[in-house]
Amino acid sequence: TRVIELGGGDARTYGLLGFSYSSAENYLCAETAFRTALLLDPVTIMLSLPLAVIGAIAALLLAHEFMSMLAMIGMSMLAGLVTKNGILIVEFTNQLRAEGRSTREALLEAGPLRLRPILMTSVATVCGHFPLVLVTGRGAEARSSIGLVLVAAVGFDAFLRLARLALWMLAG
Repeated sequence: TRVIELGGGDARTYGLLGFSYSSAENYLCAETAFRTALLLDPVTIMLSLPLAVIGAIAALLLAHEFMSMLAMIGMSMLAGLVTKNGILIVEFTNQLRAEGRSTREALLEAGPLRLRPILMTSVATVCGHFPLVLVTGRGAEARSSIGLVLVAAVGFDAFLRLARLALWMLAG
């Protein structure tokens, strides 16, 4: 059996990463639940985060990169970007539902209308961090991991959002 190692760090480092990530998720869920008085909204928003993290870890594994400290910082930035995109759709859907539309109608209208701001953020993030993926020279290994994490995960998240939107439209 071959063990895939995600970096030169020790178990304590990854334990702290897991703790900080779960703490951030719990905080965001609690904050959203208090703001909206619903538990379903934060859960819906947070469902995108594990998929984006899978995209980031897959990119690190495929590129034979390490889970460095900068990659961990990139994962923290990723949590904010992905949850912001989820909030855009959920908030607008809730506004449409408050106006009297059914959940299905609200989702079918909110998806295409909120797609543009989500894609603008995603494309700006990917284009802004892509030079870090291509960097060479001193310290390139350290800097390339944060770029790789953000480019792959945000790109993967945008692809999944487009796929979900297409499925909604086909089902509707």
